[in-house]
Amino acid sequence: MKVTIERTKIVKPFCDSNNLPVDPKSHFVPLSVFDKVSYNTHVAIIYAYNPPTPTNATIELGLQKVLSEYREWAGRLGEDENGDPVIFLNDKGVNFVEASIDIKLEQVMPLQPSPFLLSLHPKVKDVEALLQVQLTRFACGSLVIGFTGHHLVADGHSASNFLVAWGKATRGLDINPLPLHDRTIFNPRNPPYFEFEHKGKKLKSIKSILQCSVNGRARMNPKVPNEYFGNLVLWTYPSSKVEDLVQEPLGYAAKLVRNAVESVNDKYFKSFIDFATVKAKEEDLVPTADANVSTCIPNLKVDSWLRFPFYELDFGGGSPCIFMPSYIPIEGFMFLLPSCNGDGSADACITLFRKNMDIFKQIVSKLLES
Repeated sequence: MKVTIERTKIVKPFCDSNNLPVDPKSHFVPLSVFDKVSYNTHVAIIYAYNPPTPTNATIELGLQKVLSEYREWAGRLGEDENGDPVIFLNDKGVNFVEASIDIKLEQVMPLQPSPFLLSLHPKVKDVEALLQVQLTRFACGSLVIGFTGHHLVADGHSASNFLVAWGKATRGLDINPLPLHDRTIFNPRNPPYFEFEHKGKKLKSIKSILQCSVNGRARMNPKVPNEYFGNLVLWTYPSSKVEDLVQEPLGYAAKLVRNAVESVNDKYFKSFIDFATVKAKEEDLVPTADANVSTCIPNLKVDSWLRFPFYELDFGGGSPCIFMPSYIPIEGFMFLLPSCNGDGSADACITLFRKNMDIFKQIVSKLLES
């Protein structure tokens, strides 16, 4: 069961050469405070389609079209003259790989985490491209698209909007609505107001931490348009004593999570902008999402993709039959996403080292029994 690489190339956006800067390094997008605290790593997801599917050339053409509106993906990370991180809009392009495999898709269903899944993506080691795509054709006519995008460029919300737009462009439709690229909209207040604790502090009594992602687009006032392209996510930390979690019903824990998410409101986001822009510079703090660590255990990070339109990625043959994250380089990361069954249920995908899988299964079994 080996994937054969048929062709590898660089795909660049359709752009009017008259509008391109003479010096590519003079044209860039600065990373926002939310980009800077995102993970400095690639995130890989897989889409699978039953036949009929459009040709590779048709999908490639759609990619060229959509990249003209989402040029960050075709750019490169770097620094401006002040040493601040930016995305250079130099149109160096994305990696585009065409591959095949001499088996039917049903022979590897259901898809399970394995080295095989990694073969459905281009390699990410020492790669400068911010986006990579691999089209793998199966003997039955099915198509698997491996999408690998750099998290500093976009969060899940923005990535899903890009993917849906790619499908529209492939089908010959207008890309509408167009993305909002202004990452300078998150300016600090004058004077800045640090209303919340943003440094992070360690408490001796805490044994483990649950982190839940919070999308700021609808929580800020005025609301940030859904079309905003970039990262706009912060994390909240529900807290409780162990004895309360053990003694109280499951609804108690759910309420803790809900209340914690609701507390990350407009005031919290604006306080963070002020802190990350002003206070962090004064104290020479480095924004980070701990991408250099390989595990969160015994902690757990939960990211909800339930409202993202991933299943709307239609290249002309209908919705995908499978959608799933395939590679996250950090243990203890859980993603909630709509089930491919289409029955309204949700799938939970979690990254674990093999040595921790059995104990995780035991914990889940006890929860289900209770």
